[in-house]
Amino acid sequence: MHFPVDPGQARETLIAGLGRRGFLRAAGAVTAAGGTAAAVAAKGGQAHAATPARSSYTGEILQPHRGRVDGDHYLPSLPDQVRWGYVPALDSEPVLRIRSGQTVTVDSLSHEGLLEDQGRDPVAWFGGHDVPRREVLTDAVAMARDYSRAPRDFDTDGPHVITGPIRVEGAEPGDVLKVEPLSLLPRVPYGVISSRHGKGALARQAGGGAPAGIMPAEVMPAVA
Repeated sequence: MHFPVDPGQARETLIAGLGRRGFLRAAGAVTAAGGTAAAVAAKGGQAHAATPARSSYTGEILQPHRGRVDGDHYLPSLPDQVRWGYVPALDSEPVLRIRSGQTVTVDSLSHEGLLEDQGRDPVAWFGGHDVPRREVLTDAVAMARDYSRAPRDFDTDGPHVITGPIRVEGAEPGDVLKVEPLSLLPRVPYGVISSRHGKGALARQAGGGAPAGIMPAEVMPAVA
């Protein structure tokens, strides 16, 4: 089952289970699994204070090419616009080109429901958790079915779906790019928190113990 949870309540629940230090480590290292449509701005130069990103749920399932587009450009996460399990290389062709200071609305996409140990079938996997077919993102279905940029190896590849790269015109090697999130819209009214044995930022070590700085009870999954 999936139920709406107040963000403040969710935060306190996680802190109670992980400890405050574990919560901060996880929050800094783990990407949220629920998809969002994010408008971001990229620019060169020094960092400065910016208006915090705004977020609101519209109630609409934000399938590709649906919903509000805050950016100057729109980038969906279809199979030919992403890399699954690895990051772009230096010579990777950009899927979008923008000028410094322009904004982009990007449809982010979770790997949950796509992975091999979940059946690589998001309709069936989310359906098993009471998510209706109409609320499953069609780009997730396309990724699981059509992704062919590189062969998938579940044992060695990472899980995450990486959209891009985006080329900022005029940027040169050695330049520092500043990327600001300006708005966030949840694409669906549900999300997934998961951790697999032996993987992730808080995984147990080869000897079976906890990483330096956390207690065994803070390992995800917990060390028995």
